[in-house]
Amino acid sequence: CKSYNGFINDYTIIGPLVFANHSDLALSKEKKYDIMFIDQTENISDFEFNIKDKIITSPNKKYLDDIKTFVKKNLHISYCFQLRNKYTANELKTVNEFFKDTSIKVYQNNKFSDSYSVMQFSNLIVTNYSTMGIEGIYMGKKVLFTNHMGDQDYSIINDKNYQIESLNYEVF
Repeated sequence: CKSYNGFINDYTIIGPLVFANHSDLALSKEKKYDIMFIDQTENISDFEFNIKDKIITSPNKKYLDDIKTFVKKNLHISYCFQLRNKYTANELKTVNEFFKDTSIKVYQNNKFSDSYSVMQFSNLIVTNYSTMGIEGIYMGKKVLFTNHMGDQDYSIINDKNYQIESLNYEVF
């Protein structure tokens, strides 16, 4: 690794590198979903913990509960939920069980392009901290970043003009 001691005066911002080799993934397609929610869990044990634990309210549990609440109150909207990781059939059954009383279509993440493909068919992307949101902006999608972690200094984009603050779901 070489070091560089100097200043970069002129630069060009490029989009996410995944689109450099797969530019077809950046193209929007005919809308299939109004809203795409992006999974924020690290693995199925996180998802199971978030679903089954009724005592501790983790940020991921709150995110999942808010999704279900919103979907149940807005039946006229089409939804999908993109899983972050590839799950076994049994694990996928757990996820589908959680969303069984909603109209959400759950998508598995079998290969690197799956999330991008689903994003192409979605109008609005909702995520907590996922870089998929930033990639969605690059694709020309509307993106809503939530702050279910409760961070005081939460900011994906360092421009406060593009952020709104709401104390809870009902107020929003």
